[in-house]
Amino acid sequence: MSIPLQRSVVYGPIFSRRLGVSLGINLFPGNKFCLSNCIYCQYGWTDLQAMRRVRLRPAGELVEEMERDFLRYARQGFAPDVITFSGNGEPTLHPDFQVMVRETKRLRDRFFPKVPVTVLSDSSRVHRAEVCEALAELDECFMKLDAGDSETYCKINNPLVARDWNQIIRGLRRLPSVTIQSLFISAPVDNSQGPAFQAWLELVSSIYPKGVHVYTVARRPADPRVVAVSPERLSQIANLVRKSASNNVRYLTEGVSRAYGRI
Repeated sequence: MSIPLQRSVVYGPIFSRRLGVSLGINLFPGNKFCLSNCIYCQYGWTDLQAMRRVRLRPAGELVEEMERDFLRYARQGFAPDVITFSGNGEPTLHPDFQVMVRETKRLRDRFFPKVPVTVLSDSSRVHRAEVCEALAELDECFMKLDAGDSETYCKINNPLVARDWNQIIRGLRRLPSVTIQSLFISAPVDNSQGPAFQAWLELVSSIYPKGVHVYTVARRPADPRVVAVSPERLSQIANLVRKSASNNVRYLTEGVSRAYGRI
């Protein structure tokens, strides 16, 4: 069974292997709102018909609840390592995403000074100018890239609307700073070896990210056929990324080598 949806705007603290102690920001409390149907999703399958009936809460309502919860955490003496837009879906789908980025940073400065504000994104809207502008205002962007070609992408991430694969890649290349996050599985689609993996490796190198996080499934996925890759294979993947990034010192020392195994 998949894990329950987050019901509140602010949730956590989440003890993340890569980010430390994180406060999550969920722009879709109580609903899964995503235009992907990733076969490994820990929240289960996306119901497109249910999405169409959802009333998205405007920024004013979300900020009011967030301010109340930030105040409560601060009064308890709690200080997160990071504040992360994540939750039940794709944060950049919210029409007030840029407003929420700015309001979250404002509240961060008030309650948790110097704590970075980040996002976990499926990269599906990175080509849109307003989304790219909002992402650039964040302290760090963790952008999904599970495939190196459009065929593998469709099999794993299963987009529910038409997408231009090349637009997504161009958008990732335009971001001023990006950390790629890639999940590897061996079934029912195998992106961890062979031509599919080689295409991913070459594509990541062409993006020149700040870092790369490689990981596999850790919770029950939407599709029960999904099979995680072994820790040994993840280690091999990390080493291959290091070699392919040998001409980019920051990428090599601060990206894969630091992040591997901390998802």
